[in-house]
Amino acid sequence: ETEESRTTFSAAIKAAVAGGSGVSVVFDGRQMPAVNLKFERVPGGTDEPAFRTWNMHAIADAAGSPAVVGELGSERSITDLTERLEAGTKRAFVVKVFPGMRSSVLISLIDAGVRHFVLELFDSGTANVGESPFSLREALAYGHERDAIFFCTSQQEGNVDFATYITSHELWRDGAIPMGPLTTESVYTKLLSVLLVTEADDRATIIRRMEETG
Repeated sequence: ETEESRTTFSAAIKAAVAGGSGVSVVFDGRQMPAVNLKFERVPGGTDEPAFRTWNMHAIADAAGSPAVVGELGSERSITDLTERLEAGTKRAFVVKVFPGMRSSVLISLIDAGVRHFVLELFDSGTANVGESPFSLREALAYGHERDAIFFCTSQQEGNVDFATYITSHELWRDGAIPMGPLTTESVYTKLLSVLLVTEADDRATIIRRMEETG
């Protein structure tokens, strides 16, 4: 245990005791919102902050979160919460889309029981939705028939907005859901929190809660 870790732990306890809403990360004397926070410490030492949120100005109203604590209620046991979380993780999967990826990969995951996908697309939300085996279209259609949901993020530091590109329009039409300025990690975390308070087969409510902001 180092002096730095003791100082950080002490600061985290003080921040928790002070109250306030939301989830924060405390490190190196700073308290930062957890949404979209990335660890970027460069090996060898640097004066740059270890953590960074590239779009803090855009996520204040975009993160959203179901009132997990209130909706779970005090009557739920640790066992119940654990079971719901394990069930949620079994039905969720993060996929980094890449050139040459086949729809059959996603279809296999759907056949294995995955119903909630976080698709990390190119740039601000582009992907192959043509008619070839390397297109996402077949997987999106196959998933829609089986109540699978596809939440889309970007591999770049950008806002996923399906109004920008023609291929994005087609993704939207095929049922993919853009998640705006949220990173893949933030969307996956939000998804698991939604699944804690929502029945797994309640597709409409899961989508509504994932799209909620503020």
